[in-house]
Amino acid sequence: MLQFKHPHDLKQLPEAHPPYPIIKDLVARLIVDFPPRRDYDPRMMAGLP
Repeated sequence: MLQFKHPHDLKQLPEAHPPYPIIKDLVARLIVDFPPRRDYDPRMMAGLP
């Protein structure tokens, strides 16, 4: 099973793999690549102070 947590994780899958375009689109839409040393803050993602 492959896990996609960062956009660069898409490299785990060969581009010739049939579902590659669909997975690439989902990764682009659903995964936010945070800069190094920046923790995920759900309040920030929800637009809360």
